[in-house]
Amino acid sequence: MSLRSLFLFLSLCVIGWAQVSQGVILRGEIEDDGGLPAGTKYVVEVSECADGGDIGRTTLGFDNNFEFRDLKAGCKIVRVLSSDERHLLHEERVLAQNDNVPVLIRLGSFKSRREKIPPAGSAFTVSADGLRHPIPPKVLKALVHTQQLTEAGRLAEASSELHKILARNPSVWQARLNLGVVEMKLGLTNEALASFTKARELEPRSSKAALDSAIALVTLRRVGEAESAARDALKLDPSNTNAQQFLDLLHVGRERGYIKTPAAPE
Repeated sequence: MSLRSLFLFLSLCVIGWAQVSQGVILRGEIEDDGGLPAGTKYVVEVSECADGGDIGRTTLGFDNNFEFRDLKAGCKIVRVLSSDERHLLHEERVLAQNDNVPVLIRLGSFKSRREKIPPAGSAFTVSADGLRHPIPPKVLKALVHTQQLTEAGRLAEASSELHKILARNPSVWQARLNLGVVEMKLGLTNEALASFTKARELEPRSSKAALDSAIALVTLRRVGEAESAARDALKLDPSNTNAQQFLDLLHVGRERGYIKTPAAPE
């Protein structure tokens, strides 16, 4: 593999890695403020926003962590139910994509508010403020639409819509991340790097934002910075096989002399 081929391969990886239509992982944690009895167990279920049908469910013990694998990217409804599944404790819409940033749901105190726990199937939700980086429903719908445009190859439209979203909602890091993906596909590498960098500033826990930054950096021949960003991605998510593959390819490039490691300053 020549140097040019190596950089071309690494830069094109963003097309395969940045927009994954399947295999998305949705992780999260449940916290409550002590309003429910100690040792309370919950059932968490996830479903598609479009039809509401169950995709999967898991029962939580004392660690209160949940994880759903092999989901399709897009809008999902996350519900927290009582262990007997008779009461809905929380319902929230989230955007599932390959960023591996965990969702944190805080359950409010029913006891302190002297409220009865509502029955499952009611429209009740606890505070949306308990969700880290909650996305307004209209923005979430718009983001899902831009993903569909991107997957259909309608990149100019996707870019235009993402810019409109960010003009009104500049702190939505998922929109920054997705805009970077579109810009990479359009060949706007400097703009993409700026978008990925901003996404990392808004959500420093995103392994995907770090890896996408690495791919943009290596496309710009900024290899040292690219390696650092890829290592950040792997540190944030040790299961990120794409980040490990990226680092392995850089290592191969150095071993074969395609990539020169700068001499240490004297």
